[in-house]
Amino acid sequence: MAPPPLFLFFLVLITSLSTTATTKITNTITATQTLSGNAAIVSSGGNFVLGFYQPDNTSSRYYVSIWYNKPCSRTDRPTTPVAVMAVLLDEGNLVLRDEKNVTVWQSFDNPTHTWLPGAKLGLNKKTKKDQLLTAWKNKEDPATGLYSLMLDPDGTSQYVIKWNDTVQYWTSGVWDEQTGAFTLQGLTEGNIFTYNFTDNENESYLTNRLKDTYSSIITRFVMDVTGTFVQLTWRDTTQQWNQFWSRPVQQCDVYDYCGAFGSCSQNNSQSCSCLDGFEPVNGSDWWGLSDYSSGCRRTTPLKCGTRTARKDQDRFRVYDNIGFPVNQLSVGNATGLDECESACYSNCSCTAYAFDSTCFFWTGDLLNLNSTCCFDSTFGTLYVRLAALDFPTSNKTKMVASIAAGSAAGILFAMCLALVLWRQRRQRIGPTRTVEGSLVFIDNHENIVFYTESSSSQSSQARSNTTSSSSQTTANASSISTKSEV
Repeated sequence: MAPPPLFLFFLVLITSLSTTATTKITNTITATQTLSGNAAIVSSGGNFVLGFYQPDNTSSRYYVSIWYNKPCSRTDRPTTPVAVMAVLLDEGNLVLRDEKNVTVWQSFDNPTHTWLPGAKLGLNKKTKKDQLLTAWKNKEDPATGLYSLMLDPDGTSQYVIKWNDTVQYWTSGVWDEQTGAFTLQGLTEGNIFTYNFTDNENESYLTNRLKDTYSSIITRFVMDVTGTFVQLTWRDTTQQWNQFWSRPVQQCDVYDYCGAFGSCSQNNSQSCSCLDGFEPVNGSDWWGLSDYSSGCRRTTPLKCGTRTARKDQDRFRVYDNIGFPVNQLSVGNATGLDECESACYSNCSCTAYAFDSTCFFWTGDLLNLNSTCCFDSTFGTLYVRLAALDFPTSNKTKMVASIAAGSAAGILFAMCLALVLWRQRRQRIGPTRTVEGSLVFIDNHENIVFYTESSSSQSSQARSNTTSSSSQTTANASSISTKSEV
């Protein structure tokens, strides 16, 4: 797929245009001419082309775009069809002119995600219109994204990057006239450009131009889908854009880069991952487009507020040494970890808590979590509420269950063994035969043994008269044996 465009006019054509090679014509198109299919106009010096761009081969959407003629990379911005001709200039500026050859609109005043040498980046004080850069939604969708680079709305000369036009997470510092640079490292870093900041009653803006020594370099600045402001240069050897620098330097310094319940890490090939018990809202394939803004969702609903058994109640997953989310609330009456947990547990809107001399808890989505750095994060131990089903079974629980199962199996085996031995013994010695008033059985020596229900005193007396009764006992035993065999 070709690199992303530089300017993309939001003229969406639901057609079936051919994807064959582009037919290039002159640098000018008049009000009586049409541009369709693979036709395009080329700037006089051959540096830029204007034509139709399809973000991917499966999309039915086409955009009027400008791209470098050599690298074939496009740019974007809406047009106003009020002119008699459109001219593509060799610096990449599309100019609309009236019948008197007066410019009524130009793409350099209406940038999207790309800032080219010679273009303005600032504010028109008369019209109150910003000339800002806005990232694409993802690598293949040029719709408006969440990140923007703009001149400080508060009126200073610094440039800032904002998330969703609300949260500022990077600044260039103010412009220093003496050094011709911004006070903070970044925007004017390097020596291949000459920068000029203009501030008067009509407008405030920044422009850049390549120094003569580097005029042959093909380069551009882009507000990237990752929320970083990057400088790219074209390399003929690799036929690719090469990133020269980016700001912020750390990806995890970008506000809410991984979305709700997503954690950012500088150490992994994929910067974002979902917390345990969560999954990507738009599926993991969507994350391949560097669009993490939708964040993560729970795999199992919480049970808080419903009647449920204790074992099925919500629990808290422990995350050590993690950068705390933004927008925490403090609980002044919770003076310990247990009290802090209780305060969060009793509030069904509480999704996480932490305690470090002060009890903090978070409601709703957890934003800007990170495991390695940044965004002025406070690091510590965070307790995140999860459904019981999303809790992994602990080793202790597994050991107890194993012991219980092993004990039950051992008892069952012993019982079965005893039953088998008992049955084998019965088969070998035959069934026992009872005599009324006595318990009689045959011992291992084939002797008949019997016990009467007489009292113990009578038994003792019988044993004491052994000599006098031995013959009688033998006779009785013989008599009993005879009866038993009948």
